[in-house]
Amino acid sequence: INSLFNPIEFYVMHLDDDRTSNTEVNTIGFRLKGAHGPLFYRTENTVQNGANVGDDAFQYNLEAGAKASMFLGSLEYSVAGHDFRQLFPTAHKFFGFADVLGRRNLKHWAAHLKASPWKWLTVRAGYHSFQRNDTTKSAYKLNGSTPWGTTGTSDDIGSEVDIVLIFKTKDKVKFQVGGAWFSPGTYMRQQDTQNRSETNQFVYGQLNAMF
Repeated sequence: INSLFNPIEFYVMHLDDDRTSNTEVNTIGFRLKGAHGPLFYRTENTVQNGANVGDDAFQYNLEAGAKASMFLGSLEYSVAGHDFRQLFPTAHKFFGFADVLGRRNLKHWAAHLKASPWKWLTVRAGYHSFQRNDTTKSAYKLNGSTPWGTTGTSDDIGSEVDIVLIFKTKDKVKFQVGGAWFSPGTYMRQQDTQNRSETNQFVYGQLNAMF
């Protein structure tokens, strides 16, 4: 990215699946990203309609940040309505490695930091905060179709911290270790039947070798 305004990417998708009751979903949206010097941003905005799709079918998100020396940081904000269908999601990339939530009836803001203090080490860290967009409707799991229990009364779903350490041992060999810690908020703690009162933890290790 080397310009403030790159060409806008528009898209239109039509889903017709006779295997489900939501047989038709029309998705219209656009993506835009750009940069100027150390500053950068991206945004994607979407609306939907179709058979069995309600009026609250939308999502929008915006991320903006800057790069300085060995550091890169950004802030992100997104909203998705209760009727939004995330279709073929990549929520893991945007809503934290613990994979607790999908892009539906969700308000989300996040802070991201990437630092490379040495050639052999890169650190990535993120903080996520989640709220329900409509407190009369449930929050949803990663698949975007299964609700998290009853609706409850609070909009506070919870927060998550992600940390990844990438060690470069050779030119084409890297070792990665990371973890995610999701802390349930008031809404999740009200879902007692689904054991949401405890912190959800996820830790992994990964070796990458290129030949």
